[in-house]
Amino acid sequence: MKRTILMLTVISLVVAGIAIAKPPGSLGPPTLESIILTTATIDEVPDVDVFLLDWTDVEGADKYSVDVTAMAVADTGEVDEDENPILIELEISASFGTSDRLDGGVMSDSNLNIPVEDVEALVADLQAYIDYLIGEGLIVSADPIEVSAKVKALDPSDKPTKRQNNPFSNSLPVPMP
Repeated sequence: MKRTILMLTVISLVVAGIAIAKPPGSLGPPTLESIILTTATIDEVPDVDVFLLDWTDVEGADKYSVDVTAMAVADTGEVDEDENPILIELEISASFGTSDRLDGGVMSDSNLNIPVEDVEALVADLQAYIDYLIGEGLIVSADPIEVSAKVKALDPSDKPTKRQNNPFSNSLPVPMP
């Protein structure tokens, strides 16, 4: 009985390792060309402040996923053996898909409007976490929060052969108002 359990455990670990080591997707990365602050109609509400992200088309992409990341470097107040400050990166991300767009476009369009309030909420969540860490004495300070975005192409039409772990584009800073 012990031998059977051990063999099942070994087989499970090998299968899990194979599942984790998936080959990269077949679609190349788009090039994120611009992020501009503008207004658009979102969910039939006119003149919503949005970030308009525009990137190059990727042949074979059915849709795209945009990751927006808010990041700050925090000082722990401690030093290493060489007396250098120990710094940590704090970040929070959200994904926005062209299949969920609220601006009337289609999911294969190589652009996306993301409401400014959604990105501001991401920044506010990270700031609240920084404030909590400072209050608990886990960090002493943090640099200003920086926001960036990147995009990747997706083609979920044939999942057994077309992976969704395609490479991301270059990252661009999001011009916060």
